[in-house]
Amino acid sequence: MDTCLHIASPTAKGLFHRAVQQSGSCLPKASAPLSLAEAERRGQVLAASLGCADPQAASSCLRAVPTTRLIRGVPGALPLWSGNTGPRVLPASPRTAWATGRANAVPTLSGSTHDEYRYFTALSMELLGGGPLTPERYAAEIAARYPAEAAAVLAMYPAASYPSPNLAYSAVNTDQKFACPARADSRLYSGRAPVYAYEFNDPQAPPFIPAPHTPQGAFHASELA
Repeated sequence: MDTCLHIASPTAKGLFHRAVQQSGSCLPKASAPLSLAEAERRGQVLAASLGCADPQAASSCLRAVPTTRLIRGVPGALPLWSGNTGPRVLPASPRTAWATGRANAVPTLSGSTHDEYRYFTALSMELLGGGPLTPERYAAEIAARYPAEAAAVLAMYPAASYPSPNLAYSAVNTDQKFACPARADSRLYSGRAPVYAYEFNDPQAPPFIPAPHTPQGAFHASELA
């Protein structure tokens, strides 16, 4: 995502002549950078949810929140990890920068890993979520995450077609959050500069979290080693 933002930032123009974008995009609506005002508003909401509602004292208050409570609050912080539009560094959204010819179009290597989301399934479901998914819980998670498309998603990714519901859930989110955005980015970039696409697919990549119900395969960040 950071590489995607550099490509879109006018202040980075001329500072690099090639780019590698791994397992992340700043172009889809779900991961597009927020405005600075919206990011600050969401930050205040997150702080308040952790008992730190006073903006003037939020930083010191958050430092006193127990680590376990902070970890449970992480899902609410996910949209705040990216840059923000509005300031000089990113005056327009990355999609607008591409549409108006203001992106830093350079040769780019872009892709993701074959089993990207298994790492996150292991963390959110198996280690922090109370154990492996059952077929019923898998269907409920899909319904909660994709309420308008749940039936179509479950038809395309039925739990019975995978060794476990954990791996079915991982496949859905690997495609939706990583593989499809990487492909869409490559298509967009290729209109203005050379693009080289990759998929890292080493099923024996050494894992670094214990998850007996979610074999990691080519998980998120496994290509870095």
